[in-house]
Amino acid sequence: ECSGIVGKQNTWTQAGRDRYPVNCIDWQQATAFCRWLGGRLPTEAQWEYSARWRGPDAAAGRYPWGGAQGRYNSPANINLELCNHGESLGRTDRVCSRPGGRSWFGIYNQAGNVYEWTADWYDANAYSSPPATDPFSSSGAGFRQLRGGGWFGPPFSVRGAYRCNFRPQDADVDVGFRPASPSP
Repeated sequence: ECSGIVGKQNTWTQAGRDRYPVNCIDWQQATAFCRWLGGRLPTEAQWEYSARWRGPDAAAGRYPWGGAQGRYNSPANINLELCNHGESLGRTDRVCSRPGGRSWFGIYNQAGNVYEWTADWYDANAYSSPPATDPFSSSGAGFRQLRGGGWFGPPFSVRGAYRCNFRPQDADVDVGFRPASPSP
């Protein structure tokens, strides 16, 4: 079971799930794996940059694939061909699925599938006066920062700028992580 949540289990230990994201993992486990791999968790700002940047001559996208029309949860912007959200499958989807939802950098599944842990502590005021380059919240009120929205989450949570705080000792069926390479 996932952190005592009745009926919710991790799927990465099940047979045939080796091409699916890890879920039901807490922040400490994600960080330890990244260190073992020789990498780290991305900062919240790095994660958002990789999800929203559209190139040197374009405005930031609302979603990894772009999409700035209408409301945040507009069907014109979010559909099931672009990301796994709103319990459409009732579980995670394969890694590298939904190619139409890739970011400008070619990153798959940054919206939906699993929320992704970042290195930052949650700070409600983190973006009120951030440093010019790669802001980082090194302390907080007991919560870490998740990004990306999950398969179990509402449509607005898949926006590249959506911020979600979560206790680092907790895990859930739509919470995972994405390692980043070490700093150069």
